[in-house]
Amino acid sequence: MTAKSCLFFLFFLLSVHGYAQQVPPIDVPDEIEFAGIKLKLTDGAKELIRKDMAQLTKNPKYFLTKLDRANLYFPVIEKVFEEESFPKDFKYLALQESSLIGDAISKSDAVGYWQFKKESAIEVGLRVDAKIDERMNVISSTRGAARYLKRNNQIFDNWVYSLLSYNLGLAGAKSLVGQANMGTSKMIIDEDMHWYVLRFLAHKLVYQNAIGNSATVDSVLVEYINGGNKTFDDIAVENKLDRHKIAFYNKWLKTGSIPGDKIYPVALPVPISHAIAHAKTNHLPEISKRDEKPKKEKFLSVADINLANAGSVPYTLIINGVRAIMAHYGDNSFKLSTKGGISKDEFLKYNEMKSFEDVVPGRIYYLEHKRGKAMVMFHTVQYDETIWDIAQNYGIKIETIREKNRMDENEAVEVGRVLWLRSKRPKNKQVEYQSVERKEIPVVKKEVTPPIVVDTIKEKLKATDNIFAHYNTTTKVFVLDTTKFQYTYHEVVSGETLFGISRKYQIPTDSLMEWNNLEGYGIKLAQNLIVAVKAKNKEEILHTVGPGDTFYKIGQQYNVSVKDMMNWNNKTDMNLKLGEKLIIKKNQP
Repeated sequence: MTAKSCLFFLFFLLSVHGYAQQVPPIDVPDEIEFAGIKLKLTDGAKELIRKDMAQLTKNPKYFLTKLDRANLYFPVIEKVFEEESFPKDFKYLALQESSLIGDAISKSDAVGYWQFKKESAIEVGLRVDAKIDERMNVISSTRGAARYLKRNNQIFDNWVYSLLSYNLGLAGAKSLVGQANMGTSKMIIDEDMHWYVLRFLAHKLVYQNAIGNSATVDSVLVEYINGGNKTFDDIAVENKLDRHKIAFYNKWLKTGSIPGDKIYPVALPVPISHAIAHAKTNHLPEISKRDEKPKKEKFLSVADINLANAGSVPYTLIINGVRAIMAHYGDNSFKLSTKGGISKDEFLKYNEMKSFEDVVPGRIYYLEHKRGKAMVMFHTVQYDETIWDIAQNYGIKIETIREKNRMDENEAVEVGRVLWLRSKRPKNKQVEYQSVERKEIPVVKKEVTPPIVVDTIKEKLKATDNIFAHYNTTTKVFVLDTTKFQYTYHEVVSGETLFGISRKYQIPTDSLMEWNNLEGYGIKLAQNLIVAVKAKNKEEILHTVGPGDTFYKIGQQYNVSVKDMMNWNNKTDMNLKLGEKLIIKKNQP
């Protein structure tokens, strides 16, 4: 957290102590602005909104309790919305959905600050399992809500309709919206508008002028991102905070320590007195380290990470303070964006790519905006290196590199040129060059299973129920193999969605998309979808090693991998003896 952010929290909360303990007067204007749209309210709509406002303020104690939560959580929510370029007016939706109670559970099993059901939460990149439930993480779930609503708004181009879709879903909202209002900056809200939208406007009107007034808030919430493999006890000791308070605001963690597979932001309740004591030092010591230089072992670049050490690379990485992911064989921009919990358009934007450009196995791709400066001062351009390569290597933007080095828009980088990456090269400083040796690109000697390609699967669906693709090393093409897996299909009927089908068969939506080669969540009436993949039973046979036999040759004979054969036979090397018996496990119907 920067000094500016710290002071914002301080001034915000220091203003609360003079608030009178009564509910502000109710007033419903003729017009209200929401997310950049001017809403004109009819008399009928105003009357319905007024009734909702009366209910919200009926109990002063309950109203002030919710106001305290809003004062505590809204700065955190607004910060996430700003990072997501998302309208801050939607913060009132969390108040409407859960009253900002982190472990709230609805009758329909929706959970958390934004009342996500499990399938929808996973869809936007939240982890929900026996160890972690990010629906109860105010920072993660807020980011998920923003991404869900932004995706819906790509269809409606109207934030009111997108708001409605949060309650009804895309299909439900589509049945109620008017085409004439898509993309509009003005809209009439009458008594026929759905109750969910009217109740939201009531929350906005009731709380927008009351925010900042409270007598009981004594802490600020600060995002902490370095909790991997730590317990709340560790974090409490490290930051001199109350462990029980940390646990109270972070009920998303169900186990002893925070996993290290990706960043799980922790909301730390920092006493105002603690914040005041350190405000003049330009940071909150040991609290938020997003702007600090990462530890040396975490400062990674594309040169450090490739397929040779892919097994040791974590699911997500932090490069230059930016969340990133490594591409593997079979990945594309949609798959990586899904894994990272962002949209495909966001993925392309963050990585400065065009839609037709392919991802490259072993390369790093970013799941957030790259930074305006790198962790190092300079970089010397190598052979066959483009400005995009350098930007990806250091987690900075291409325009940043050009600006700092006073380069023209289309100027190519020259081999040996020393590029400035943290500050701008002074006008009186000449461009420098260094000698560069051409390096041989190392060959990755690692057995890699080629991707399953199902481009032709749709044409084969009607012909067989046993479909699988494998790589033919002789012809260098992917062919369908009917010996390994058995598929079950589902025919889409009217009104069904991908998420509804995933719930019906109790399988992840990601699996449905992978098996059916889907590039989005849209499905068509009467479409045949693969909904189950069943491995066939394995029959164990013995193979006697003959003259000229090798693991590779035997694997080709039985259509099994070398790795599997070595595991089945507890082999630690590739040596075979004449007459040796090898266990082979064949797939059988």
